Amino acid sequence: MAANKPWTTPEQARLAAAYEKHDISELLSMFPGRSRDSIWQRARLLGLTANRAWVADEDEIIRRLFPAGGVRACRDGLSHRTTSAILKRASNLGVEKQGGRQRVARMRQAVLLLRERVEECYV
Repeated sequence: MAANKPWTTPEQARLAAAYEKHDISELLSMFPGRSRDSIWQRARLLGLTANRAWVADEDEIIRRLFPAGGVRACRDGLSHRTTSAILKRASNLGVEKQGGRQRVARMRQAVLLLRERVEECYV
């Protein structure tokens, strides 16, 4: 891929026409030499949004894989979705990653213990 290749006016017009109708894998094939990030960044600059509705199969992927593996586990089946979209959908579905709250509690405990030890050094 050519680094920092400027977008032409015709390319931008094609992107504007195609962005809401096609997923990222289709857009990548429509714009050879453009990366996923390049397409997303140009779409943002053009003010394009893709309000793609979630389907039952995608929800099932989140329900099945997210609890144990989070976004990384869902990535293959949801490659056209951004990390933030997957996190938001999991939250809307009430699906949480296993161990998430326990990990936060352990981190808080570790911080409190560390503070105590630091304070002991100054007494």
